[in-house]
Amino acid sequence: MQAMAVITFAYSCSQETLSELAMDFATNVKPDVEGLCWKIYLNDPVRRRSAGLYLFRDLQSANAYLEGPHVRGLREARIVSNVSTEAFQTMQDPSILSSAPLDESLS
Repeated sequence: MQAMAVITFAYSCSQETLSELAMDFATNVKPDVEGLCWKIYLNDPVRRRSAGLYLFRDLQSANAYLEGPHVRGLREARIVSNVSTEAFQTMQDPSILSSAPLDESLS
């Protein structure tokens, strides 16, 4: 069953730097993340908070990512604080009925 990982954090860098880091992840890191189907990037520039919603093929992959080197590096970065991580199994049928972009072949 697919799973979502949710990462939220506060940041102290510029919007430009945040965008550059997001583009670097999308271009260079995503292909190497085992089980990652897609990621949605979220930002609240007023509160200087950002988040990522990650769809993984299964809960094991989501938890491995949250416990792995990329998230560890995020936690250690000087430009971020208050990092929060959670993983959830998707509720496949109601999500698909609501037009969520899930891969039905993985259910």
